[in-house]
Amino acid sequence: MLFESQTNSFSLDIIGRRAHSIDFYLTFSEFLIDVDSLNVLTDRYDTLLAHACNCGGEKTFGQVIASGSVDLGHVLEHLTIDLLVRAYRRVYGSQEIPIFAGTTSLVEDRHDTQRITISYVFGQAILVYEAMRRACHVIDEVLSGESLSQPQEVIGPLVMLLNDKTVCRR
Repeated sequence: MLFESQTNSFSLDIIGRRAHSIDFYLTFSEFLIDVDSLNVLTDRYDTLLAHACNCGGEKTFGQVIASGSVDLGHVLEHLTIDLLVRAYRRVYGSQEIPIFAGTTSLVEDRHDTQRITISYVFGQAILVYEAMRRACHVIDEVLSGESLSQPQEVIGPLVMLLNDKTVCRR
């Protein structure tokens, strides 16, 4: 198990890895994140609002959020990608940043489970694992009403991985 919330009844498992993507199973007791919690999250992670998103005809994740509550898996998908991009920007500045993409869907026959798939560039699997784990911690803070960690603190381990050329190749 990659992550298990102690207070908010959700857990995340890695279920598979392909050449350029990782699949996670998110199991939860509460499917939607309420608008107040989303506002807390986007106050700290405002770049989430501009993410491209192909959900129900919306163009940005901000538009999806504005339409009401959003499911937990979809928020984790976007937050994971946001952390990855922030880490790349910290290490490489405005140089070329790889494109990360994600999808979230309900698992057939399991009403309490979503599959989250994150696509990545070659050699970055461990970075995606860590970004998803860090995103789960942030969501746990949001749902618990705890004060949120600063994004710079959250991406610190990702930056260390990117700087370690034996772990992450570019």
